[in-house]
Parts: sequence; C-alpha cells; structure tokens
Amino acid sequence: MITLSGYRPAHADLLHGRWLPGELIAPRHDGRVAEFGAVDVPEPGLCDEERLLVAVGAGLVRYCDIDWVDRRARLEIRLLSDFHPDGTHNLLARALETAFTVFALNRVYGYVTPGGPDVAPMLREEGFDREGELPGAVRVAGLAVGRTIWGRLRER
Repeated sequence: MITLSGYRPAHADLLHGRWLPGELIAPRHDGRVAEFGAVDVPEPGLCDEERLLVAVGAGLVRYCDIDWVDRRARLEIRLLSDFHPDGTHNLLARALETAFTVFALNRVYGYVTPGGPDVAPMLREEGFDREGELPGAVRVAGLAVGRTIWGRLRER
C-alpha cells in the first residue's frame, strides 16, 4: 500500500528530474520533456495554497492553487519512474483519498497533454470527467498545443 507523507528537506533530491509543468500524471522519463520545456518540481512555498506530499519510491503528489473557501485544488502527480498503470493507479487513488478526507476538498482537477501515456481510462475509472479543452495551452517546438482538463468531485 502506498503511503503519503509530508515533504521534508530530506526529500529534496526527489524534486530533481524533468517533468511537464502542471501535468495531472507525469512520468519521470517522458520523451516529450525536451519539446515542452519541462522543469524540476518547485520546492514547496510557505503559502497556504499548496501542499506537496511524498510517496517514497513512487512519486510526488502536489495540490496546487488550493481554494480553501470553495474546497478545490489542481492535482499534479509526478512519478519517480516510468508510467506503470497499476502503481500509478494506486498513487492516484491515494491522492484522491487524501484530497477528499484529509484536506476535505470537494473537487480536484488537472491537465492532460497529448502525446503522453494514455491516462484517460484510469481517470475515468477513478471518477474523473473530461471537462474541457484549453486550446494552445503549451508550446511544443514552437507550435501551440491544447491540453484537456479532467476533474473529479468528491460526491460522484
């Protein structure tokens, strides 16, 4: 079973690696990183609108832009290895459980960029709905590429 714990300075080495910024589920070794200008995971700030949790050996779970009034946040999962459906699914399930029970959020959402692992079946299985498209959200080799928005409510 995957356990999420709070980020500590001893986890700083986990922040290094190239991931697509803002991606809902991002594998560590993603062939798209050179094209998208991938970045390291930023260190958690001192603000109240972000939480960074660690699943040792599996990945990082980041809740961004937390709106404590309306109880929603953007979810980013950074895998520490390549995409494996079973392990990724377990980490996603734990991230949702934490969002809805520990942080008492009502909604989480995230972005999916074309060309990566096919996460749509996993997202649907976990109750996510494809909510829309962000045309031209990122640039790839000088061209604007859209992202899809996927969201999940606590009560489905």
